Amino acid sequence: MTPGNGADGVATKAAIRAQDVHKWYGQLHVLKGIDLTVATGEVVCLIGPSGSGKSTFLRTINHLESIQQGRIYVNDELVGYRETPDGKLQPLSENAVADARRHIGMVFQDFNLFWHMTLLENLIEGPVRVLGTPKEEAVERAHGLLERVGLADKADAYPRKLSGGQQQRGAIARALAMRPSVLLFDEPTSALDPETTAEVLTVMEELAHQGMTMIVASHEMGFVRRAADRIVMMEHGVIIEDLPADRIGTADGRIGDFVRHLE
Repeated sequence: MTPGNGADGVATKAAIRAQDVHKWYGQLHVLKGIDLTVATGEVVCLIGPSGSGKSTFLRTINHLESIQQGRIYVNDELVGYRETPDGKLQPLSENAVADARRHIGMVFQDFNLFWHMTLLENLIEGPVRVLGTPKEEAVERAHGLLERVGLADKADAYPRKLSGGQQQRGAIARALAMRPSVLLFDEPTSALDPETTAEVLTVMEELAHQGMTMIVASHEMGFVRRAADRIVMMEHGVIIEDLPADRIGTADGRIGDFVRHLE
């Protein structure tokens, strides 16, 4: 799938648009003019060496990190800012940012579950407190999501009693509980062993095949081949290649060398 077009060639709505995005930490220029469009229902995988800016870019999409230049839109809504009549960006209030962020699910490397809550409580916290979902409805949906990720029997378990793979699948279910329109994954299997990695990737592949819009920072090339529409390589804070996933095997240059190293 090419950006903005479905398999039948009909234009599709852009779920995410990053335009000339720059990010500095002091004097360190981390993102150097990122331009990327992700169509609704598209799965884009980010690859690149450590320090290339993948995680920072993902965090700017849901405004966990601010940007100093450029624009990021999710579902045509400007993220983190409003544009003044003279074209300048004005930061939104924390409440406005939080309201917009609920449409963007994110799954981190380290699971980020609430350790003092059961898995079920983790899943209903956001819908009840942020979305105002009645508790009974939130609980019913949470049970359905836990079944969907293979954790139907773990609703009352605390995260410390779960394996890494179970925790990460629980984190995915928690993200889905907020009914996001896009999901961001930041190296979701980097802390897992091969067996639990496979469990998590299976859930992610199912989401991809069900039409969830996803940006995934991952070096799991098997997943990329099976689930991705595009592969985007970052290096030194810039995008150096953007290819359809089915061209990975014939890629040359730096992206080809990097992919062959991963495999």
